[in-house]
Amino acid sequence: MSATRVLLLPSRNVFTNLAAEERLLQSTNAKTLLFYINTPCVVLGRTQNAFNEADVSFAKQQQIAIVRRRSGGGTVVHDEGNLNFCWMTSRDEYSPKKAALMISEVLRNEFNVSGAHVSDRADIMIDGMKISGAAYRISGNRAYHHGTLLVKSDLEQLSRVLRSPLRGDLTASGTKSVRSKVTNVWVHQEVGMQQLVEAIAKRFAGTEHMRTLSPYEVDGFERERQEIMSHGWVYGQTPRFQYEVELDQGRRITLHAKKGSVIENVELHAGGEHESKQHGLRDALVGRAFDGGDLAQGLRASAGSIAESGAFFRGIADVLEARVPQQFWQREEDTHAGADENLIGL
Repeated sequence: MSATRVLLLPSRNVFTNLAAEERLLQSTNAKTLLFYINTPCVVLGRTQNAFNEADVSFAKQQQIAIVRRRSGGGTVVHDEGNLNFCWMTSRDEYSPKKAALMISEVLRNEFNVSGAHVSDRADIMIDGMKISGAAYRISGNRAYHHGTLLVKSDLEQLSRVLRSPLRGDLTASGTKSVRSKVTNVWVHQEVGMQQLVEAIAKRFAGTEHMRTLSPYEVDGFERERQEIMSHGWVYGQTPRFQYEVELDQGRRITLHAKKGSVIENVELHAGGEHESKQHGLRDALVGRAFDGGDLAQGLRASAGSIAESGAFFRGIADVLEARVPQQFWQREEDTHAGADENLIGL
């Protein structure tokens, strides 16, 4: 059996770390245990809807990045109190529970967290609450199992950013997260992050020795980072969905968005004379992004050219601008996007 190498990514930037992780999977055959920590971010599964999973407006206010990863599964929140691990093997050696079982064993045996165990979903639990969620990816003859480990995370912020105000009014295809109660390892045992990393490394690789890896050493890293940072990846991969908005006096409007969060149809449920305005709404909104500002702009432009519907369109513009969040993602010029500005160790 081949030896396991242990690598540490020193960046705290989620785009840098996910890009390096993905390219390590694609470009090497070595069995690898990888660790990294990110500044606050919401990390969506491959086929999830950001608007259904998170409060996008709150994330924007708090400068919490919205990210879409390559693997499937549900949404997780990272911060600097959370340890991310990734166990890379050949496809033949991959096991969905192996990494979780070994980490729970470390918690019990090395840190006396007696209640640590692995659920049927391969989550690590303590006393019925989740401390680690995981996802996997298989590509060719390689696979990885990566996950979170809540050591001393801000659970209040985690809960807040995952409360989407659109949930209940939005019907989405794709994967929906399974909500669980969470806790920190720190609540049960005051474990230092460095101690934990070294103990897990020893269990997986038989050594506490690890190498700090610059992402620029990884083949194809920068190209991957640019792609997962792009609007086309973060929002453009959103599966189709519908969003229904209550107006007033029993009137409703349904926005149908195709893959990529772009409006493809609009339905007005109002009866009477307002049904005749549906064609104008479609002209104003179809082809626009599911973004409160963009939708309102389209309606107000139409209101100015259709006198008899102007007030009606402006009223809907106000409602959509208030209820539909603006799409938010990290751009290259943002300070959090730098790949080598936050190179700090554990």
